[in-house]
This record gives sequence, C-alpha cells and structure tokens, in this order.
Amino acid sequence: MESDLRYLKNTLCIISFLQSHKIDPILYGSIGVSLYLGKFKTFNDIDFLIEKSWLHERWPELMELMKEKDYILINEREHEFKNSDGVIVAFAEETVLMRDKIVGSLNELIVRVIDGINVRTLMPQLFKQAYLFSEKDGYRKHKRGKKDRQVIELLNKYIQRQV
Repeated sequence: MESDLRYLKNTLCIISFLQSHKIDPILYGSIGVSLYLGKFKTFNDIDFLIEKSWLHERWPELMELMKEKDYILINEREHEFKNSDGVIVAFAEETVLMRDKIVGSLNELIVRVIDGINVRTLMPQLFKQAYLFSEKDGYRKHKRGKKDRQVIELLNKYIQRQV
C-alpha cells in the first residue's frame, strides 16, 4: 500500500510541476485507471500523454525539466525517467489516443480535481477501449495478456455498477 501511495503522491507532484511549466499532461495507464478502481495492482510506472512537440522539438527542454525534478533519463526511446526513489515516469504523444481510435478528439477527456490539482484523464469507458486496443499489440499480448484482460474485466464491473 505504501508503494501505491508513493506513486499517487508522485503523480500529483509531477502533474503540478509539469503544469507550472505549461505542460498539461494526460494521466494514462494503470495509475489513471486507479482513479476509478482504487488500488487494483502494484504500479510500476506513471504514464503521461503530452503534446507531440515535447517529445520532438522540445525534448531537450523536457529532459532538463525532469532533471530539475531529480529524474534521470533511463530509456530515451520510450521517454522514461526514474528518480532516486525508483519512481518511473514515461511519456508518449497524446495523439496516440486519436491514432488508436480511443477518442475522436481530446475534448472527450475529463478533468478530475485531486488534492486541488487538475488531472486530465480518460473516462472508464475510454480506458477500457485503450486496454482493448492494447490487447491487439503483439508485445503487450505476450508480456501482459492476462494482466490487461484482468484490467478490462475490472473496468467492465466498474462501468456496470455506474449504470
């Protein structure tokens, strides 16, 4: 449980930090899902989707910002950083949501306020679509197949309870 709280605390801290530098991240991945499901697993990383320019033209600037926050680059290809506590932060382009047909536009995202911080994220149905899409990916299918299927089932139960 302590590990999971550490990840939520770090997530909010990083979102606030990025927003103070005019980066409005989208919380994605399992920590995003945890906003609905609560603690449903042990988290390995914090996934954010950000504007494409931050991963291309402005990449050196993002690396400097993360360094300022005491995160070191551990995988440039995957845009992953790690701090001394072992917290991993990964960035991807927000355009993957449209490319993978998870959303038609970024206007479909919601904002949840957590501890006074605006957190842009997906609704449960959209997280489900993202996990269903990822099931088709060869790497994820072999590495995470059953785990992704479990998340989909948990999201199904959550969505049914909301109806």
